[in-house]
Amino acid sequence: MDAAANEIILGAYSAAHAPQDWAAVLDRLTERYGANGIILWEWQGSGDTRQLKAPFFSSHYQRDILEDYLQRHQRREFTDQTNFEQKSLQFGRLAPDAIDLVNERDLYPNEAEYLEAPHVKELLSYGIRHRYGALLDRDNPFHARFSLQTSESRGTLSPEELAELKTLLPHLAKALDLTDALNERRNKSTAFLNALDHLNLGVC
Repeated sequence: MDAAANEIILGAYSAAHAPQDWAAVLDRLTERYGANGIILWEWQGSGDTRQLKAPFFSSHYQRDILEDYLQRHQRREFTDQTNFEQKSLQFGRLAPDAIDLVNERDLYPNEAEYLEAPHVKELLSYGIRHRYGALLDRDNPFHARFSLQTSESRGTLSPEELAELKTLLPHLAKALDLTDALNERRNKSTAFLNALDHLNLGVC
């Protein structure tokens, strides 16, 4: 792994302490693979009413456009994400310690069906042709889903790029775990300090 890849790894661990820096880390990955962008997804809620959310994404994407797309295509993305999860878990049984990438061909063996899907047509209008996804935490598949998108002109990732990305993703997974743990600790500290403010006594 070269120096630039090591910098991406170090940046991810640094972003665990400063979540606002995740966009810069994802920008470096986007540039490295000539991608349209990268999104880290998670499910919020439970059952069929759960909603797909994107806590972190590269700066090429805009939150308002992303959320509008999700609102209009939530049902189709729900189906895609469910199929993606099943395929990822199936791959995981073959290589439990690996983080495997799933692409649109794994979800849509019939390419014409993929290209005719309404949500895919919209993605094509944005220049997005190929999609890759990976579960960063198989123990909690609702959490930490990595996705990378490429254009028609860029094409698919090469075997060498896929192999390298699979060595980087475990570091992203660990850094996201740290991000969540540190955020939980911060929230608890904030709640404690807010509670102190409401006490009718002096603290010295």
